[in-house]
Amino acid sequence: MVQRKWIAYRDAQCAFASAGTQGGSVHPYVLLTCLAELTRMQTRMLKRQLECVEGDLSCGGQ
Repeated sequence: MVQRKWIAYRDAQCAFASAGTQGGSVHPYVLLTCLAELTRMQTRMLKRQLECVEGDLSCGGQ
């Protein structure tokens, strides 16, 4: 459920970020680049959380 909400956030964020290119030939590139970058960032954050040792407060969702 959380991941579905994150995907909705990602899609909305990238739609907003690429709104200035709407209707132009570069729009798909800008939109897909944003989606890929936010997905990479989320993947890195989730991997860090998986590797976090229980009780280590330094890796709580960063």
